[in-house]
Formats: sequence, structure tokens, C-alpha cells
Amino acid sequence: MALFVACSVCAVPYLLSYDTLALTFAALLLLAGGVVDVGGRRFVQLVYWLPIIQVGLGNLHVPGPALIAPAFAIYALMRLRASAVSPALAMSITADRRTPAPARA
Repeated sequence: MALFVACSVCAVPYLLSYDTLALTFAALLLLAGGVVDVGGRRFVQLVYWLPIIQVGLGNLHVPGPALIAPAFAIYALMRLRASAVSPALAMSITADRRTPAPARA
């Protein structure tokens, strides 16, 4: 869900502070679930503070805060890929479960 919301925030033609509310909620859910590592905690903090950073740097005409959402999306994608089980491993696990255990005398 967090990856989807981060990608949708990346796709808006302009980024206003209220556009990041769903992304902040998804990032906080990941943090509360204990799914993120130390680097992920930093991304969650950046996403949480994104509206304030955006308003502060927007007054100075600095477009950098718009890169926080794509960076969070890349982080979420890398975490999903790292936690995914390879198809060959999944097939071997299910094959092992289907084979009956030998009977003991």
C-alpha cells in the first residue's frame, strides 16, 4: 500500500502539502508495524515532515522536497524485492509439504 501511495504522489503534476497525507499515513503504518529498518525510519521521518519542508523550501523556490516521495517509493520497492521469496524456493517448499513422511515401525 505504501508503495502504491508513494507512486501516486510521484505522479501528480504538482505537489501540495495536503497531497502527502495518505503517504504519511502509510509510512507511519510501516513504522508502527516494525517493518522498516534504520534507513527506512529516516525515510518515514522525511515523509512525515515533508509538508513543512515543502512549505519552507517552497518559499525559497527550492524544488528538492518533491524528491522525497520517489525516494521513499524506491526504498519500498527495494524492501519488497528483498523480502520476496523466489519462485523456485516457493515450489520446493510446497513440494516438500506434499510429500508424506515415511512411516516408522
